[in-house]
Amino acid sequence: AFIPHLVDRPEAAIVNTSSIFGMVAVPGQTVYHATKFAVRGFTESLALEMAQTNENLQIHCVHPGHVGTNIVSNSRLDDEGFQTDEESRSSIFTREQPATVEEMAESFREGGMHPSKAAQIILNGVKKNKRRIFIGLDSKLLELSQRIFPNKYHRLWPFFMIPMMIFRNK
Repeated sequence: AFIPHLVDRPEAAIVNTSSIFGMVAVPGQTVYHATKFAVRGFTESLALEMAQTNENLQIHCVHPGHVGTNIVSNSRLDDEGFQTDEESRSSIFTREQPATVEEMAESFREGGMHPSKAAQIILNGVKKNKRRIFIGLDSKLLELSQRIFPNKYHRLWPFFMIPMMIFRNK
């Protein structure tokens, strides 16, 4: 419905947000990955379609890594249903294991890139007409690992994610 209006403009851009988890997968997040891979596929297909008809309309897919937002505090978790098993709360993005949902939300929010910095990266990516915009070193490294070792990329993660977390927390 809105594409005809954008096509008529001298400049226009569509920016869809996927996730780094639209490029790589981890266990226990099957539905989340399916939605993020779908956003990526939709966006890339739309970009190819629009490139044939209109060069003024830019199409971008954003793949954020760890951006410090309130996504965890706004999730459907509660302390009653919160798993106490440390392994279930482990993440490639966090070092400490929070005991409550509130601690997990604060750790996620404080440990990630500030959203205003992420927004600036997106704007810069649009200005440079990048089809894929990766936000954060973690996102770039995870995507690189997937390209280099498409079937075994998980094995590389400890070699660069753990040192990155240690450096970030100093």
